[in-house]
Order: sequence, then C-alpha cells, then structure tokens
Amino acid sequence: MRSKHAFENYLRTPYEFLISLCAFTFSIIFLINWNFLVLDEHFSKAIALAFFVFGIIRAYQGMQIFLFKKRLLVLKPFSMQTTDVPLSKKYLYIGRGFKWLPMHRQRLNLLSLAQNQRFLQKSFAYRFMQQRERENQNGIASMLCKIPFSPFKALPDIGGKPWIHGVGSKSERAVFLNQSNRNAHECIFGMTRVGKTRYLSIKVNQDIRNGESILVIDPKGDFEVIQDMYCAAKAAGRLDDFIISHFGFPDICARYNPLSSFTNVSEVASRVTSAISQTGEGKVFKDFAWQYVNVVAKCLHELFEPINYKTISFYIKRPEILLSLYVDKIFPEIEPDFLDKVQEIIDENDSRIDRQGNPLEPLARSVAIKRYLEGYIESHIGKDFEKLLDSIIVPLYNAATLDKTYYDKITASIGPVLDKINQTSAQGVFSFDDNQELPIIHLENIIAKKQIVYIGLDSLTNQDMAEAVGQAIIADLVSLCGRIYTRGGANQSSLCLHCDEFSNIVRDEFVNLLNKAGGAGIKVSAYTQTINDLGAAFSGNADKAKMLMGNFGTLTMLRVSNEDTASLFTKCVEQIKTRSKVPFTMSNDKSESQNGELFTTNNSDQISEEKVSIVEVNDLFSLPKGQAFVMTNGGEIYKIRIPLPKNDGSAPTSFESILRQVNKCE
Repeated sequence: MRSKHAFENYLRTPYEFLISLCAFTFSIIFLINWNFLVLDEHFSKAIALAFFVFGIIRAYQGMQIFLFKKRLLVLKPFSMQTTDVPLSKKYLYIGRGFKWLPMHRQRLNLLSLAQNQRFLQKSFAYRFMQQRERENQNGIASMLCKIPFSPFKALPDIGGKPWIHGVGSKSERAVFLNQSNRNAHECIFGMTRVGKTRYLSIKVNQDIRNGESILVIDPKGDFEVIQDMYCAAKAAGRLDDFIISHFGFPDICARYNPLSSFTNVSEVASRVTSAISQTGEGKVFKDFAWQYVNVVAKCLHELFEPINYKTISFYIKRPEILLSLYVDKIFPEIEPDFLDKVQEIIDENDSRIDRQGNPLEPLARSVAIKRYLEGYIESHIGKDFEKLLDSIIVPLYNAATLDKTYYDKITASIGPVLDKINQTSAQGVFSFDDNQELPIIHLENIIAKKQIVYIGLDSLTNQDMAEAVGQAIIADLVSLCGRIYTRGGANQSSLCLHCDEFSNIVRDEFVNLLNKAGGAGIKVSAYTQTINDLGAAFSGNADKAKMLMGNFGTLTMLRVSNEDTASLFTKCVEQIKTRSKVPFTMSNDKSESQNGELFTTNNSDQISEEKVSIVEVNDLFSLPKGQAFVMTNGGEIYKIRIPLPKNDGSAPTSFESILRQVNKCE
C-alpha cells in the first residue's frame, strides 16, 4: 500500500483483516491470561496494548481496501439549493472532486484487466432484486428496493462508468478555481443532457450573489436557467437588477438595439454585415454591402434619426429617399438658395415641350435634387475639395444614382441578413420606440449598474434569426471592449459573460472578443457540444476553430462522443508510465540428474510499464452525467461532480409569468 511497493493495489484481498483479527486475539490473551503466561501484569498489559494498536492499524488499512471497492460503483448524488452553493470573491466553486494524479490513471488501468472486472459489477443479489423489481413493480422486491437505505435501492441513472470518479472519491472535496484566472476564459464541452446547463447555473449563481455584472446569451432559451437566475437574484436581493429578453415573447421582453452604441459610426456597418459569409464571393459582396450600409448609417447619424435594423433595411433598399431626406434637412443650412434652385430645375423642366409640342412629364423632385447635386459636386471640385471629400454627400449621391439593377445585385447579400431580423419576432425587440415602458438593454449599463441580463434567442423556433441576432450581440460586445480600452477603464470594468450553445453564434467577431475581453474585464464562459460544431460555424474551417480554442485558459470536458473533441483535452495532458503485473512461469528439463530430479520450475511476477496519457479519450466518452474533467492554470487537472441546483420554489412557473414579473409588465 505504500510507495515502496511496485504499485498500489486496492483490488487485492484485504488480508489486513486476518492480521487484525490475530492481533486482537493476542491482545485479549495477554490482557486476560498474563498469569498463565508467567508475565508481569503491567508488562502483559503493555504488550496487549501494542497488539491492540497494531490490530486497529491493520483493520483501518483493510477497511480502506473494502471501501475503495465499494466506492467504485456507489456515488452519492448531491444537489444544492441556491444559498447552499459556496460563495467567495476570491474563488469559484465548480463542484466536488479531487486533483487528478498519475495514481488515478494507474488504478483505472488495473480495473481494465480481465481478472478485475468483477469489481465493476454490483452483487448478484442486487442485480436479482432489480430485475424482479422491473418485472413486478408492486411486489416484495419493489418494496425492498424503495426502502431509503436498502442495499437493493436503485442507483441514480447517470450512465457512464462511475469508477472513473470512484478511484479517487476517498479524497473528494469541494473544488475551487481562482476567480483571477477567469479572465483567461473557459470553454466547456459536453454532449446533450450531460450537465452543461447545470454547470452554467452553478457559476451564474455565484456571480449573481457576488454582485457581479452578468450577461447570459442562451440560443435555446432554457427556462430552468431563468428560474435558477431568478432564485439567485432574489436570494441576493437583486431582482431589480434582473432583465430578461426572450425572442419567443417579443411583446413582454426587454428591448435591445445592438446598433445604438458605438465610438465610430462605421462600427454599425461592421455589426450589420458580420453575418455575411467571408469566404469566396461572399467576401466581395460583403465589402460592397459594408460600403452602402456605412453610407446609410452615417446619414442617419447626421440626421439624428434612429439607427436600427428597420431603418437600415428601409434605406439600404431606397437610397434615393435617403438622399432627399438628407439634403432637405442639411443643405438649407449650408446652401441658403438650395430650395429655390431645386424649384428652378423643376419649373424649367415643366416649361419645356417635346418635338411634337407636348409638355414634358412633370419632373420628380428626387430627380431634380440629383441634378442639383451633380452641379453642386462639380462646382466644388476646384474649391473646398477637402470639405467635399469629408462629406457623406458624394457616396450617398453615387448610391442613389447607381443603376438600380446593378445596385440591387451588389447589395443583395445584406438583404437576407436584415430580413432574418426584420421579418421575425426580433424586429420588435431590436427596432423599438424609446418611449416604451419595457426595460432597454445597454451593454454599458450592464457594467455600470451591475445588472443581470438574460438574452434568449429562441433558436429552436428560428435558427437563422438566432444566429443573426447572436452575432450582432457579439459584435456589440467587441465594440464595448474597444470603448473600455479607449477610456482606460479596463481595471475598473467587470462582466461575466456566459454563452450557452455558443457554436450557434460564433464567428470571427467571437475570436476578436476573446482576444480583447480579458483585458477589458470581461470573463467569458462558452458552452458547446463538439469542436466540429465550431468548425462548421466557420464554414468548415477547422484551423479557425483551433485558433479559437487557443484563447481559452480553462478547458472543461463533460461526457463527449466525438474523438476530435476529446483529443483537444487528451493531447494537452502529460504522458505517464503505468505498471501492471504479469505472471511468469519457466521450466527446464534435467534428463541427466543423478538425484532423481527430472525438471525444475520457476514462478515469478514481472512488472511491465506502459506509457499512456493521464486522461484518455475513452475516459471522456464514459463519464457519467454531471461529471467532468477540468484542466486549468497551466495543466492542473481536476475530476469533479457538478451539483444539481435545487429550485427553492420561489421562481414563477412559466416563461410568461417570469418575464412579466422581472420586466415589470402590467
């Protein structure tokens, strides 16, 4: 059992119990029959005490072997109510577990041997009673299996191999990560229904109760997450800070315009066009789309008109209307005779006749404005040329006078992106009247006012809309990071960003976010299923997915079923040598022996070594639900069990009721 042996073996027969029994027996003999043994009474009692202590030590060692085998299959499930989750400003609680060491890999390798498979199955009596319970659910077997502390009580249906955790469960304790490491970001992988969302809830619970600024982006819109956040906010006395925007309930959810905040108005075009493909011809058309969206955004900004997806969509398709609106409002101030000259152009046209003597068609005012601007631009080429170059009027005029068929072709790529928002429930959320009583989300306010914001994208109803909305939010976050850097307030800012199913919204902007967020005080926790999902999000570009993963300082793996995903973890861990015992028998003939010996035999055990990863791919394939490996802080590995959050019953029981209460809808 000690390091002086070739390797520890908790799977052997616990002979310590036999030694302990002998020691206790000798202790009793020396204690009672000291006179028969012709010993001094005090000396005999001292010997009895020594045997008793030795027996206790051996019994304890034998019990460790017995309990180790028992713990391989039996892990007590555990859950926590909102206020039971440990809370610390310095550390983040992630569950119960232990630091994964080479000895745990050694124990798993021993369990994989054929002769040790019996330790990985419950007893015959347990299997028999469970079978009877399934066959006759109202019989005696069923009653016995339902008794709370019955040895036949069914184990939790969590699947996987419980002994992966059982090999170290003796040293199980609360596991904490340093809050200071969260700026390096964390990526969590796990297949559906194995505990990713529960892990998110435990972390968000602590962020809320620690008074942090929180933004949760959930493409699916998980109601259990909202309930957990509600309970935590109520326990922390922060319900007034809680805001929910859920695109499945546009009439009662908080409003959010991701185009309203910017340092430079050109950021608007970047956010709007971020959802356009950047491969092949898509990149060329994206550049054209950016150019004309930028023209529209600058004009709206100068006109003090609202900049949102609805106005961008309207004017990008009708540049001539925007041109008229712009010059009617701006030019009277810089050209006092503007209106008179436009009217002169109209009157001159209307006074003319064609060759047949018929009056010409009345000239549309928009056409008259274009003619006026043509002369205005030509007249300023020689004078005030720099002022003309700085003005938006030239690119706006070019857009309005461009051939309609050609213009529609080069801006066609932006139409579907805008329609994914404007033709869905997202329109009322993104393009709204500022006078509405519903709360309005501003990213700066989340940090400044320590708000708790949940945004559900309702991707199960409309995947395309959810992707477009998610990318717009991420682009706004990237801009926020830039503004924080510009103001020099990175050390004073703090935002806990949780992105569930983030493969639905990840694009190049997310890479920029990870690069900038840490220094801006934004701590990203991203949850997804496989690395292939990330590659698909980048149009099959696996290199971009790997580049993205290079920005995560902590990697958490729940059960996965994809080798590429598991290899992300196993290729980063150290290689160790494990030992196993191989029986060896040799015999030699002795045909000329004079003493009658015909042969000699030699039996021995050989110790073999094998180089393996301290965590292997199959370990990640076989994890039970709610269990994970966590690699953090430069290679430290922890094996954890994630507690199930217990709803304390204080949260409303429906989406609509919780949105109405949180967003204070009458």
